[in-house]
Amino acid sequence: MQYTAPIERRLVFQPSQQIMPLMHRKENIFSPLRISPSTQQHFSPSQHQFSKGNEYNQQKRQNTNDPEKEKEIKILIQHNQKMKDQINQQAIDYENLKHSYDKMYQDQLRLINELEQISKVSEQQLKEIKIKQEVIKDLQHQLESQCHSQNKNQDETQLLRQQLQFKDQEIFKFKAILEEKNLENQEIRNTLNTINQKVQFMTQQKDQQYQIIDKFNKELQDEITHKTQQIHATSQSLSQSQQQVTQLKFEVDSLKVKLQSQQQLMPLQQLQQRYLMLCMENDRLHSIIQKEYELKKQMEQQQIKYEQETEQLKNELKQISEEFSRLQQGLVYEQKNMYLIENLKNQLNYYIDENARLNVIIRQQSRI
Repeated sequence: MQYTAPIERRLVFQPSQQIMPLMHRKENIFSPLRISPSTQQHFSPSQHQFSKGNEYNQQKRQNTNDPEKEKEIKILIQHNQKMKDQINQQAIDYENLKHSYDKMYQDQLRLINELEQISKVSEQQLKEIKIKQEVIKDLQHQLESQCHSQNKNQDETQLLRQQLQFKDQEIFKFKAILEEKNLENQEIRNTLNTINQKVQFMTQQKDQQYQIIDKFNKELQDEITHKTQQIHATSQSLSQSQQQVTQLKFEVDSLKVKLQSQQQLMPLQQLQQRYLMLCMENDRLHSIIQKEYELKKQMEQQQIKYEQETEQLKNELKQISEEFSRLQQGLVYEQKNMYLIENLKNQLNYYIDENARLNVIIRQQSRI
């Protein structure tokens, strides 16, 4: 599920439609072309006598600006250091992702709360930027009226050009800072790619385990089938043996009847020998039946054991599947959060740079 900001928050992420920087306007109000040739004819020759005084005032203004610029640079450095600390902390959290997924969810909730606070701060900064933009527009109208009402000399025009060059240099500095932040973001992306590769490796290991378990299940099923066939064969042989025993008992009974009928005709010694032979045969058949019964009992116990092992393997396979699905869900949720963090971070960097640049322009225009 992709994160979508509310309408009032989405308006914050469209600075190109709200802010028109003064440096990017096609029409430059400080251009010397605004001074017409007819107006330049009225310049007094004595104006050049005041150029040295203007240069002195310009140096004085630049000297007074240095402490403020140093403070702003220190503030920017502190802010960048805080951002670097936050990014390093996030990288450490992501490096420990594979060891503690439960802690990851709590960290993600904390990050989401921090991002909501950052978005609120960004909205407040946007409101301040809008107010400052209105102030800049008023200053621009005042400057335009002053340009039309007053005839400025060439020294003042040169001073404005130098100020514009100074602004361009500051813009280049901010671009360099932005490139450093992009490099830091690239390091974070590389770390995330490493984590994704590790997760893929774990996924491959799980697939191999699944293949081994399937192979073992197949071998176990084949063995169970073979043992079942042996049990069926043993059962058939037992039934045949029982039939033979029943038949022998019937023969013994018939022989007993014959013995009783022929007892007086046959000698006693022959009857005893016949009886001993029948007893020995009966004992032999009984031992065979006992062995087959014990073998059948062992086969049944072994089959029960195989069924228990199969059930245990199925439970382990189910647990592995649940763990794997939970890991996949955590990875998808983490990727969504990283996309949201990257988006908000880029927007915040843009508003911070734009706010700093507008503050510099406002201070310089207020001094002019």
